[in-house]
Amino acid sequence: QKCLSVDERILMSYAQGVQERGYPSKFLGNTLNPLTTYELSAYLLALAGACGLKGLSVRVVPLLFSVGVMVFVWRLGRRFFSEQVSIIALLLYLFSHLAINFSYNAFHVQYDQFWYLLCVWCFFNFLKKTATGEQSELKGRGPEKAAEWLRWFKSGLTGWTIKDGLIGGLAGSCLYLSWEGSIFGLFIIFLLLVYEIYLAASARQYQKA
Repeated sequence: QKCLSVDERILMSYAQGVQERGYPSKFLGNTLNPLTTYELSAYLLALAGACGLKGLSVRVVPLLFSVGVMVFVWRLGRRFFSEQVSIIALLLYLFSHLAINFSYNAFHVQYDQFWYLLCVWCFFNFLKKTATGEQSELKGRGPEKAAEWLRWFKSGLTGWTIKDGLIGGLAGSCLYLSWEGSIFGLFIIFLLLVYEIYLAASARQYQKA
C-alpha cells in the first residue's frame, strides 16, 4: 500500500469497513465513523478487493472506468460533431497527464467522469425520442386522452425512451453517491432537459398554427 496516495488509503480504510461491517466505515479511536461521502467508491473498491485490498486490485476499478470514459468521449464526439472531432477529442483525453494520473487512481474522480458521461448520453437519447416527437402524438380529451397516455406509457416501458430515462436517472444517482458535489452538474442537466422539452413543445405548437 506504499504506492497509494493519502486519499486512496483513506478510501481503502472505509472499503475495509464494507467487508467487515457491510457499509463504509472505520474506527476513529473508540468511535465508529461511517463514510458520508464517496460511498459508492468505497463499495466499488470493496468489491474489487474481495480477495484482499491491495494496491493492484484497487487500481483495476479506476482503470476499467477510464476505458468507459474514453468510449463515451469518442461516441459523444461522433454524435454531436464528427468522426474527426471524436478522434481528436479522444487523443487529447488519452494523452492528458490528468487523465493518465486519474486512470489508475482509486479516488472518486474517474468514477465521476464515467457516471456523468453516461448520464449525458442517456438523457440525450431520452430527449431525442420524446422532445422531438418520436412517440405517437397524444390525441383526444378527457378519458380518451388519459387512455392515450396509458397506452403511450405501456409502449414506452418496452422501448428505449423509458429505458434511457431510467438508466440516466440511475447514472445520476451513482454520480451523486460517488461525489455529492456533482449535484451542480446534475442540476445543469436537469435545466437543459426542461429547456429542450420546452423548445420542442413550442416548435410543435408553431407547426400546428
